[in-house]
Amino acid sequence: MSSPTRRIRLSALLLGLGLLWTSLPARGLDSDRRQPVHIKADRITVVEKEGYSRYQGNVELTQGSLRVTGDELTVYIRDNTLRRIIVLGRPATLRQQPEGQAKPVRSQARRMEYRVAEQLIELSGNARVWQGANRFSGEHLTYHTRTGTITGEKGGDNGGRVTITITPPVEDAGSPAP
Repeated sequence: MSSPTRRIRLSALLLGLGLLWTSLPARGLDSDRRQPVHIKADRITVVEKEGYSRYQGNVELTQGSLRVTGDELTVYIRDNTLRRIIVLGRPATLRQQPEGQAKPVRSQARRMEYRVAEQLIELSGNARVWQGANRFSGEHLTYHTRTGTITGEKGGDNGGRVTITITPPVEDAGSPAP
C-alpha cells in the first residue's frame, strides 16, 4: 500500500476516534463535544485491515470535561463508522461533568465497553459509578443510554451483591420543610 493511501486510512481511523466522544450520548457539558480529543499513551498500534487502533500503557483520553484513563484503549471502526470502544485497566476510569450538575460523574471498572449501535455502556469487574455522594456498584453494570436504564448484576456464584447508596440532599437551614 502506498504511503499517501496509508496516511488517508490512518487519518480516517483517527477521525473516527475523534467522533467517538461526540457520539457518546452521555450528558456531559455541551461544550465538551466541540473540544479536541487528546490521547496520551506509551504505544499506539493501528491495524487498518481489521479496522481498529489500540493505545497501550498509561492511556489518558481527554475532551473538555471528559477524562478516560486505563492501561489499554481500543477503538473499532468499520466503513468509517465508529462501532465500539473498549477500555481496560486496574481500574479503567471515566470522569465527566454533566450539564447542569454540580458534581462530576465518575466510574471505574476493570473493563468498560461502549457499543455505539446499541447505545450501551458496559462496566465489568468491580464496577462502580458515583454522582456526588450517590453510588452504584456491582460486578457488572450496564447503562442503556437510549432509555437511561441502568442494570446491575452480582458476579458469579461467589460475587458480591449489587449495591446502591442514595444520599438525600442537604436541606438549607432557612428553607421550610415540605
